[in-house]
Amino acid sequence: PQSESDPLREMVDVSYGLETRKELGWPDRLPAVDCPVPSKADAKAARNAAKRVGKRFRGYHEDIRAQYLAPYLDTVLSRVAGGEHDPSSIMRVTAGFVEACL
Repeated sequence: PQSESDPLREMVDVSYGLETRKELGWPDRLPAVDCPVPSKADAKAARNAAKRVGKRFRGYHEDIRAQYLAPYLDTVLSRVAGGEHDPSSIMRVTAGFVEACL
């Protein structure tokens, strides 16, 4: 995540920032995660899906777009937590993945 308005930066630095991490019992620094290398087919499918989703979200009024985009990204990206069942653990792994890999 690079820009101030990047929704992934918002997720890691704001939604799950230091104060929230302390409340959840997370470490200040998120644990390291592996960044898998996708196959060419998976990367292509992800790019195509991102374009379709981006087009849909661009249709939302700018004032409310982030309110819908943030929970969407939380849900989609939480899949990286695999078989984890604890919601706090799922989001810790997700935030760590976003921070390290995206």
